[in-house]
Amino acid sequence: SLILLSVPSGIGLSLPRATEVVESTCCELQQCTTPCNITVRTISDTTIILALPGKGATNLADNANMSFTLTNMRNLWAGKKEGFDVSLLLSDGISKVLEAKDVDGPELLAGSLRSALVAWSETPTLQHTYGHPMAGHCGTYRVRLQVRGTLPAQATLRLSFPPKVQLNDVTCGDDPGFPQPVTRLTLNRLPSDVLDLRVDASTRQVTVQIDAPRSDVWAQPGVIELYLTNIRHTSSGLLQPLVVEALFPSDLSQPERLVEHNQFVPLLPVVPPSPLAATVTPQILSSGSRTTVSVTLRLSGRLPRDGVVQLEL
Repeated sequence: SLILLSVPSGIGLSLPRATEVVESTCCELQQCTTPCNITVRTISDTTIILALPGKGATNLADNANMSFTLTNMRNLWAGKKEGFDVSLLLSDGISKVLEAKDVDGPELLAGSLRSALVAWSETPTLQHTYGHPMAGHCGTYRVRLQVRGTLPAQATLRLSFPPKVQLNDVTCGDDPGFPQPVTRLTLNRLPSDVLDLRVDASTRQVTVQIDAPRSDVWAQPGVIELYLTNIRHTSSGLLQPLVVEALFPSDLSQPERLVEHNQFVPLLPVVPPSPLAATVTPQILSSGSRTTVSVTLRLSGRLPRDGVVQLEL
């Protein structure tokens, strides 16, 4: 006889090697045998066919039961899953004797990134320049991640920045090679085939795609390093954490799905720029006279278009 096991979407077979039986127990007529030689016959997409011991010359006894453990299976993404389908087949592999549908559908939890470090610099090629961002100044965030599990081929990575972080800032487009002031990856990246995918300035989200095989076969397995440029901080003060999500790629039937994440990646506070260079000159200095005052300001950073200048006399 044969057992046909269908696994739900979101559980992968033969990762990283062929799925196989590592433990099995068969009980019949009040006698149990361990191991009992249940073996994998074929694997196809989400279906495994297993062969029971024996040559099929006799039937299984009433109330016979068996258990087995399969290895080299992987939880692909988090969320509620449909159940497993189990069928007992005759040796022809077609005729069904018994069937159990939607058995014990699990809910998989998102994994946690092993590490996530973020640093800011206005001149990212110089290592000693990383530190606190300055309000109004454009620069680059370096993001270094290490995944705990394994990301699939073509995985995507979504970074959600907090308020006070401005993406696609029009005042940051000073690179003649990139006339559009879009938040983007620099050429320095790991692995080398990480690609810009999309940027949404309204939600402050940057999404990139890792155009590579599974993360366990990268040159540095599971390690990601990104440099995101054309970013500006609109005001000084504390920043809420950065949210990083590693995602299973979308397909025609489903959107991107969560694999691993870190909801609380700390960012250094934004400091105010150097003291404002200002001159205030009354046009008439005689007491009791009506006068006008000329005010000249020189900004070291960039003031938002809806910014306010406060003058106290």
